[in-house]
Amino acid sequence: MQLSFHPPLQVISYRFKKNNKMEITVNNLPLKLNAPSSVAQLLSAVLQVPGTGIAIAVNQAIVSKSDWPDHLLQPGDQVVLIKATQGG
Repeated sequence: MQLSFHPPLQVISYRFKKNNKMEITVNNLPLKLNAPSSVAQLLSAVLQVPGTGIAIAVNQAIVSKSDWPDHLLQPGDQVVLIKATQGG
């Protein structure tokens, strides 16, 4: 299953002290962050993806939606966004 993002997913850099960049992978695409991010921040501020109708896995473990604001991403994390679809 392919997910499309609007705007398209791209490497995004923010200014952060000491220019430390944290690299994670989102749906097999590299993403560089200059500031620590929670799953909720990643979705809203960085990827600009609505938080409805999706599930998130970090390092192959599902993260409950109630934990998104508190689940801080770490360097090297592999994030998978799974969009719910209807059908049968």
